[in-house]
Amino acid sequence: MLARVNLNLLRNHEFVQLFRDMKGLILMHDTGKLMIEEEFKAFVTVLDELDEVFGNYNRMSKYTQQLVRIGKERNQAVSGLKGYMRVMIKHYEQDKSKAAQLLLARIESYGSSIPRLNDEAETTVIKNLVDNFEQDIRLKTALEILDLTAWVGHLKSKNDEFSEIYHQRLSDLAVKSNASLAKVRPKAYQLYKELIDRINAALMVFKTPQLKKLGRQINVLSKRYQDIPKLRRRSTSSAPRRSTSSAPGRSKTSATGHSAGEKVGSSKRPIKRMPHSRLDCLH
Repeated sequence: MLARVNLNLLRNHEFVQLFRDMKGLILMHDTGKLMIEEEFKAFVTVLDELDEVFGNYNRMSKYTQQLVRIGKERNQAVSGLKGYMRVMIKHYEQDKSKAAQLLLARIESYGSSIPRLNDEAETTVIKNLVDNFEQDIRLKTALEILDLTAWVGHLKSKNDEFSEIYHQRLSDLAVKSNASLAKVRPKAYQLYKELIDRINAALMVFKTPQLKKLGRQINVLSKRYQDIPKLRRRSTSSAPRRSTSSAPGRSKTSATGHSAGEKVGSSKRPIKRMPHSRLDCLH
């Protein structure tokens, strides 16, 4: 069965881009052999309406060349970081090896290929990742051990620059497109549903290799767009909160995390002496 994206959670530019991506996937195959010609023709027709209303921003926007350049630079920064960390994992100095393992694990927790995400998802992921690097003491220490603080600063700068231009472009287009898109979206949603249902039906009846391949491709695409709203929520909720004073009646907590008067047992992290190595901070 094909996964279906909740289109109501997508912003206008995401909505239009999903339709473009779907069209591109299907055109890689012989639509006659897929037995979805009628539904696909209606789908392409409504995509033409969406493109006309939305101003075909990918090709005509004055910001496009800037986004292509900056996007390439930030992708190189991410890929370069990962490549360097993979090499440093094999370093003969244990501090550097451990630091590289810690940093690489955090990057890969956001997926195996960040540069392959769509523009907005990649921007959100990189912002969250940089926030992790800046706020987590273990990660900050690992960056210092590997002398990567400046590299992360460069990544943050490129990501912020991309985000600013990207949203300037959307703002320019939103003024003239939002009202008209609101009229076209319900029709587009229905045709998207009919196309997915038709492909599902064809898969159940015919089960050809070509249909199965298309089904796998659509599921991968759908997963990407399903993740966009989740990444937005994650970005909002990950903002650091300022600490507040203790409420009346509650015991105060010391910097070590123990309540006042509580007997502190043995700890791996020494309190009154500096660690022998910066690697101690990573445990």
